[in-house]
Formats: sequence, structure tokens, C-alpha cells
Amino acid sequence: MIGGERGSIDVSEAAAVHAALARAEELYVNMRMDDARQQLMAAQTLIRRSGARDLTPHQLARVHLYLAAIAHAQGDSGALTRFSRAAATHDPDIHPDPMVFSPPVRSALDVAKSSIKRVSLVLDSKPSGARAYWDGAIVGTTPVSLTEIPEGKHVVRLEHPLTVTWVGEIDAGQQGTVEVLLSPLPPTRLAQAVARDPRLSAKALPQLRTRSVVVVEPQAAGLLLSTLSTTGSLHREVARGPAVVIARRIVELSNAQLQRPRAETATTQPSTQPSVWRRYWWAWTLAGAAALAAGVAVPLALATDSSVDSRPARLDLPAR
Repeated sequence: MIGGERGSIDVSEAAAVHAALARAEELYVNMRMDDARQQLMAAQTLIRRSGARDLTPHQLARVHLYLAAIAHAQGDSGALTRFSRAAATHDPDIHPDPMVFSPPVRSALDVAKSSIKRVSLVLDSKPSGARAYWDGAIVGTTPVSLTEIPEGKHVVRLEHPLTVTWVGEIDAGQQGTVEVLLSPLPPTRLAQAVARDPRLSAKALPQLRTRSVVVVEPQAAGLLLSTLSTTGSLHREVARGPAVVIARRIVELSNAQLQRPRAETATTQPSTQPSVWRRYWWAWTLAGAAALAAGVAVPLALATDSSVDSRPARLDLPAR
């Protein structure tokens, strides 16, 4: 089970990554290595926050490729190897431009590409059914099988309608199943999600520990009351008037939805209440035991034993 960064993400961060990468490329060509590195580090921060949504594996690889080139220009061979491997992990088919990247950088990238193994794994989540992004690309809905992926760290984003969006890194080092535990939405956001898609009510309302919920949303004509239940039924109406009247109406709608599932259950499912014989088993047990004892005691009391003298007993009292 994996944890990680969680939170709502602004999809406009992808545009900021595009801008930072373009600016870094311009600075690198103009030999302003420190400024280019700052732009690339800022892009990395945005990638980790957004889970690389609306980006491509090739764009992620280019960020690391430029970081590798800057590391070589600054004489950091360790960083050159590390960033070259990260670039090859995101996009094994990347081909650096010889007019931009020096031979040592291209050579380090070739070594990294040749040394990376391909693995297979299953990406799952709890609850399942989350939309999965792998290095920015949509790969399916969890659980999803991933084959022939380069080993190493990959950026993952999981979106589920009933949970907080999860973003983090997964190290694909060996085959197996990777399961990510997703955090449920706060009650208010969970109710809003159900109001947008009533089909989620059967799974969402038990998380709220209720069988019915009324979502109140302001509208131009008044307050829109959306009443949902675990059966998936949805009732919408616009309420107007004083707050007391609207509050009373909310209670009426909630009670009506609470009673409906019970009525449907009573007509469609057999009763689960125990019968009279099962509820009072102890009384029938005692009665049976008493009847058995009486059945044995009566014959014994009526039986005549020939060895017993039936004549009246004689009692001699002492004379005074």
C-alpha cells in the first residue's frame, strides 16, 4: 500500500510547465546555465504537484535531459548520469538534437537507455475505478496492467470521483502489484460529487454514514434542493421563502427518502425477522423439559411395587 501527495490540482499548471521548459531551452542556448536550471527545477516542482497531467512522457524526458546537459556543463558527472537515466526512464525513445546537446550528454543518455530493463506491473487503487495517468499519459482505470515499462521512478496521478486526487512517484523496479490507498473526499465535497452524478450515491452515502442526503445549491430562482438516497433515486426542486420554511422542507425531503428504501425492501425482499418459534426457543425448551419430567414422574407415582407391604403401619406408643 502506497501513500503520497494528495490534493486538488489546478490543471493550468501544465501550461506553466510548458512555459518553464521553453524558457529553460532559451536560457540554455544562451549559456545562462544557472537561470536555465532554476526554470527546470521550477518545472519539476509543478510536475510533482500536478502529477504530470496534460503533459507527455517526452516532455518529462526533455526536462531531465536539459538538467543532464547543465550538469555536464558544470562538471557534475554524478548528476549527469542521474538525470540521463531519468530522461531514459520517461521516454526510452528520446533522441537529443546534436546541434544542441554535446557528445558526452548524448553518450550518457545512450548508456542509460541501454542499461534500463523493461518490467510489467499492475497499478491498483483502493477504492478501485480511479483514472490513472502514467508520466502524463492516461493508461486506463485501476486496476490496470502495465507491460514493457522502463524501470525507475515514474510520475503517477490517480483521479477518483469519491476520493482526493492522488499524485506521487512510483518506482517500477520489479514485477508485481502496486496498490495506492486513496483518501475519501470531505463530506461537503462528497455530497456535491453525488449531486453531480447520482449514480455514485450507492457508494458515496455509506461513507457519510447515512442513507439520504440533501444538497443545497444557490440558484437565481432560489435554492436548488437535490435529494439523493442509496437506491440512486434523485429528486430536485427549487425552494423559496424564509430560512425556516426551507429548513422544514429539507427535513421533509430527507425523511421521505429515508422511508422509501425501507418500503422497497419490505416488498422485494423476504423478511429477516426470526419466527416466533426461534425468538422464544428458551420457553419451548423449558416447556418440553417440564413435559418430559411429568411424563416420567406420573408413571412412577402410579406404579405398584409388590415388595412393599401395603398394610397400615402399626405404631406402639409407650405406656404412661
